[in-house]
Amino acid sequence: MFTMIYLLLVLPAVAWLLYMLAVVRVWRLDRAIAVFMFFFWPVGFYALFKYWGEKESSPRTPLLLALAIMGAWGSFIGWGFMHTPTQVASDDTEMMSPAEDGGGDTIADHVKRSVAIANLRRQTGSVDIPDAPVSIDVPAHFRFIDRASLLNAFSGTSDEPDDGTIGWLVHERVDLSSNQAWHVQVNYRGDGYIASNDFATAGGDALLARAQGAARKVAADADDGVQLLRFAEAPTFDPAAARVNWVEEVSQKGHASPTLDCYAVQLGRKGAVFFSIVDAAAQRQELCLRSVRMLAAHAHFGPGQTYADHSGALDRKAPYTLTDLVTGEYFADHPE
Repeated sequence: MFTMIYLLLVLPAVAWLLYMLAVVRVWRLDRAIAVFMFFFWPVGFYALFKYWGEKESSPRTPLLLALAIMGAWGSFIGWGFMHTPTQVASDDTEMMSPAEDGGGDTIADHVKRSVAIANLRRQTGSVDIPDAPVSIDVPAHFRFIDRASLLNAFSGTSDEPDDGTIGWLVHERVDLSSNQAWHVQVNYRGDGYIASNDFATAGGDALLARAQGAARKVAADADDGVQLLRFAEAPTFDPAAARVNWVEEVSQKGHASPTLDCYAVQLGRKGAVFFSIVDAAAQRQELCLRSVRMLAAHAHFGPGQTYADHSGALDRKAPYTLTDLVTGEYFADHPE
């Protein structure tokens, strides 16, 4: 099904084709005027009036249609940017999960969002993370969208990136204007070396209990009703790759059924890169986990900056351990 963004792109193309049909018709009457029309479109108004009464090869119909389409397109865009929708009380709105339909956006909101999304700067190849000794080799079929572009497109919406977000990684087939859109959020924390020696001794049940306690504390402070039900995929740490990944099944207000939050963290000498997908539908578990795990594997710390390059004598330690990070205990006690 065509979305708003496709409609906004197709209308100018249709208008251009109609205009070119008018140019062809004028060519049959006066080649010089047709050439001027091709390079300078306002000449079309002159041709319209000059050949208005022509019975054959009249440019009247295609020119009028082209002007009408472009006028409607321009008015639609202008109205979308100028219109201010009525504010709705925050208590009456619920953020929808990507797995659910709905939403209260007006046509103006959709127009603004579609135009902003169409202009998002999508990067491929190797992307350097600002102020961090790490880069991401963007995989084929994925695109990286930096923080500045995200703020321009989503400021003031539920998708506005938080303070720690560096960017999003989006699959080329995902339409970000759709209610079913999903993305992988990328964050970096340069808090220092994250010790992992306590993780091996932490049992799965103990990790879950600590994570649920931290989630309850965050929910109490935020009053958003989020509950951690279980680990859909238990946290696993690969010491050789210095990578940990896990999937949480959560329940929260506004969602008819539990959703999934998927995480993968690539550790470095002075910090870590976080890859996450939140509010994924339960049936997307495999896609969710594979995406964050694969993308984390494409994060590369520079020479001398890998997790294995750690120096106990020289490096600053993070104020939390890997277990604290996975369970969220430190962040629950130290909200930002």
